[in-house]
Amino acid sequence: VLLSKIKEYDDNYRNEMSQGQGGRSKGEGPVALALKGERQRAETELSAFDNYHKDELEELNSRKTQLRLGKEKERGNNEKIANGLDGLLERIKIAHEVAGFWISLFITLLFLAIELTPIFFKLMLTKTTYDYLAENRDELIKAENGIEVQYDHYTSKAGTERHLVINHHANKLIFEKIKVSQIHKELTEYAVEKYKQREKEKIDANLDNYIKSIDDSQSVAAQEH
Repeated sequence: VLLSKIKEYDDNYRNEMSQGQGGRSKGEGPVALALKGERQRAETELSAFDNYHKDELEELNSRKTQLRLGKEKERGNNEKIANGLDGLLERIKIAHEVAGFWISLFITLLFLAIELTPIFFKLMLTKTTYDYLAENRDELIKAENGIEVQYDHYTSKAGTERHLVINHHANKLIFEKIKVSQIHKELTEYAVEKYKQREKEKIDANLDNYIKSIDDSQSVAAQEH
């Protein structure tokens, strides 16, 4: 997720520098500087994540090395088996000549079952330990950045299961902005109401003085114009 963010910031920064976006002129303006700052912050978070999960990453790399060595060893064993197939085929041919078709067919099927069973078993294992560790790492990155993914949350028009992605940090910021705007609105309404009440008190106390003050204000305004 962080790597894709960094790439997105780089692309947007290059576009902003080369041609600008949304009617802005190209160059390193406020938007470009903001993108650059966000990119640096994401890179810092990625470095912090790598340092925090250093042991897990080293373990993953070690497991990858072990898997690679295991596959190389298995490949060597398969080459040895392949080199011995000629003798096996000759023995099956001799068995066919001596014992007849059905016995040689049974022996052939038996050897096929022995050879193919490990392959079918591996195909049944849809995920390895490395896959689960990689998924756990990705989920940790999402959690640290306030991203929640609800898998198979709804079905699209095409009938496929779709995930719901919730950005908690963004939602929190939007909520705070809305609340601040509501508070400002309430305070403005309260101030206007208090001003209105005070002016009413002036009128009730002395209507003539209030009218005179309004006339004086209008005269001063007319003279200024």
